[in-house]
Amino acid sequence: MIRIIIVDDQNFTRKAINTILRTESNFLIVGEAENGFKALELINQVAVDIAIVDLDMPEMNGFELTQRICQKFSNIKVIVLSSNEDRSSIDKAVKSGARGYLLKDTSTEYEIVDTINHVQRGYFQLGPGLFENLISDLISYEEKTSSKLSIIENNHNQNFAQLKEEILLQSKQIRHQLFDELNLEINSLKFEFGQGLHNFQNQVSEQIKSGLRDFANQQKQDKFTPEIWHKRYAKLAQSINLIENQYHLSLNKLKKEIVILRYCVIFTTFLLIAFIPIFLDSLFNF
Repeated sequence: MIRIIIVDDQNFTRKAINTILRTESNFLIVGEAENGFKALELINQVAVDIAIVDLDMPEMNGFELTQRICQKFSNIKVIVLSSNEDRSSIDKAVKSGARGYLLKDTSTEYEIVDTINHVQRGYFQLGPGLFENLISDLISYEEKTSSKLSIIENNHNQNFAQLKEEILLQSKQIRHQLFDELNLEINSLKFEFGQGLHNFQNQVSEQIKSGLRDFANQQKQDKFTPEIWHKRYAKLAQSINLIENQYHLSLNKLKKEIVILRYCVIFTTFLLIAFIPIFLDSLFNF
């Protein structure tokens, strides 16, 4: 036996539903109420399985009543019987906890009885036409969502394409900057090399001049002998060799630094040219 209460502010509607349901042998009408407060009082007094609830009622509307019943009496299932067929009313009723939704103007006696039986067995029921309207709304919503997603995807692709161009442009600028820095470094090394060569030439010239002055002084003093000349020449040659060795060391160091710089720039340029486009393609295709 399914115990039912009818909640509607219209007495005529309550009596009409009562008349329909009394013809079913497994239905028992345990009470009626014209608003939400009296319905809650009635539920506290009698055992109820199904509550048939109207939405538009004074003092407490059907949404609030449905929510209170579902929160306090989990064993009672609510079926909304209303004239409101808009999507927002159906959504709000379902969110409040209703397990069925019927329209007063279009639901037949059979559909009301069938809905009560199905809801009591644990099913969710929508009145005739409501399910089709819901599906139509969902399809329309899906189409709108798909259109929005398509726009977002196009914007996303455009932004990534623009970003890719900017990164490639920056990589070219970085390569040019590296070449400019290399040229500056090479020019700096050339300048240092030129300064070193100039200093080397000056030192050799000074050593030769010093040796010649000593030679002239020795001749004036008549103290110059082949042995003294040999010693002076050996000392001069030793100084020149020392300066020459320092010059060659500096020259070799300069050459190595230039070679290292060139390889660094070539390797960096290779990385920029070879791997940045591959990285960007893999990023954009992710």
